[in-house]
Amino acid sequence: MTMTLTVPASTVPPVALPRVIVTPRGRAVLMTLSLVVVYWSALRYTYVGLRSFDPSSPLVFVPFVPFAAFAVGVTRWRGAANEPVALPQRGADVIIGGFFLGAAWLAAYEAPRIYSTETLTWRADLLSLAPFTAGMIVLLYGGRMLFRLRAAVLLLTAMSPAMYRPVLAPLRTALDTGTFVLLSSLQHVFSWYRAETTSQGDYVTLNGAHPFTVSVTQACAGGGAVLGGLLLAGTVGLVTTGSLRRKLMWGIVTVALAWVGNIVRLLVLFVIGYRYDMATMMGRPHDWLGAACLSLSLSLSLLLVRPFGLSFFVRAPHPTPARCLTRMSRGTIVAATVAALAVMVPSAAATGRFDFLAGRSHSASASAQDAISDVPGITPLAPIGWAPAFFGSQARWSRWLIFDTTSAGAMPTAVDIVHTADAARFDTYGLAACYGFHGYRLTLQSTTSLPGGRVAESIVYRDRATSAYVTVLAWRQKLATGGFERVVIQRRAPHAVSGDVAAVRAVAVQLLAHVDGAR
Repeated sequence: MTMTLTVPASTVPPVALPRVIVTPRGRAVLMTLSLVVVYWSALRYTYVGLRSFDPSSPLVFVPFVPFAAFAVGVTRWRGAANEPVALPQRGADVIIGGFFLGAAWLAAYEAPRIYSTETLTWRADLLSLAPFTAGMIVLLYGGRMLFRLRAAVLLLTAMSPAMYRPVLAPLRTALDTGTFVLLSSLQHVFSWYRAETTSQGDYVTLNGAHPFTVSVTQACAGGGAVLGGLLLAGTVGLVTTGSLRRKLMWGIVTVALAWVGNIVRLLVLFVIGYRYDMATMMGRPHDWLGAACLSLSLSLSLLLVRPFGLSFFVRAPHPTPARCLTRMSRGTIVAATVAALAVMVPSAAATGRFDFLAGRSHSASASAQDAISDVPGITPLAPIGWAPAFFGSQARWSRWLIFDTTSAGAMPTAVDIVHTADAARFDTYGLAACYGFHGYRLTLQSTTSLPGGRVAESIVYRDRATSAYVTVLAWRQKLATGGFERVVIQRRAPHAVSGDVAAVRAVAVQLLAHVDGAR
């Protein structure tokens, strides 16, 4: 007789799935580490922009976006008392997280190709930051946390103005027009300046002891101040309670204060220029007044939060905020690590590839301005007086023409050399932004190499007004005497000429031979 021993099912030890107990704060540490590792180059570049704060920059608000996103995230990460407790399935988390991480990889790989030499100007290297953050939140925390932090992730999209560049163009045009219309109206009150519009643009003439004329450009129109006001309005709207109508009213007042503050700054600068001269006006007061007026405007708007009936969150968090979060397995950690490495490679290349201080440009060298006198056929022109307004109080902008003595009737080549103490200004006011402001249309844009491993911008523009073509080759150089130079060689022709690219390159190679020979 055979006996069968039956073991009750309740006594069979269950197979334990591999789980890793990581607290929400521990996951926050992992999240932060992944962002730092993946975006180390881009964030370091952002820090340089923050350190060289330029209140006149049209994108002055970009380095402050992470602080705004952090403030919103801290406010919302514990959820709300009335938050639904339903937990998305982990399978859904994998699909959602995979989608965002795939989008991040695609953005990190393709965005620099689309924006080419403008990658760092419009921060296309950070286009992948928001989807990467969203994907990592889903993997490490689950879909519930992404729901809680959706506003913070949305704010992170502002780190890359490349995404909403088409919206910025009409906004800045409207600001240009509005600022100049107001200045034109105020000239009847203040008789010491005259505003006039010409075929070349909008100009203000100061009638002091040393009269001079300055251009009212986007750097002066208050675009950066207005966008900074919009960032503050959006952030405060996300961390306060109150009706949508009151938030909108407060936001409109904030933007208006930022714009009016810039008008006050311009009027004070005009007084300085009228009383002294252009060099004094474009010196330190230009930057210091911008920072002071913007800070005062935004501080005043914060004081108006409560009078507008808004209150900063005293949020009742979810009773058990961690219960709504998905558990993390070892597989989740492996997947997050693989995703971070996959995005890290194109992300680092996006910032490094378009860093124009590469090769010998990164090592100290002689000044191109000192060496250009050795180039045959050189003729100096009057320097550009408003360089300090864009490139710093001590900036200099010199210009030359080079005539081809071997070919009769050949078009001359122009050489512009800008000296500044802050290399970040060259990205803030990039060549594409400059030519675009003056109405040129891009037809060719790429990078090329010059002697010594230098990375240069190769650009061809078409003038919408005259239909002429402008071929440009530009590079940067760190100087042994301190500071940085941007050398721009350009040639204008009534029609597209393939030989112009070779011609400007020949001038660049010739000039660099004298520069490197003086090392």
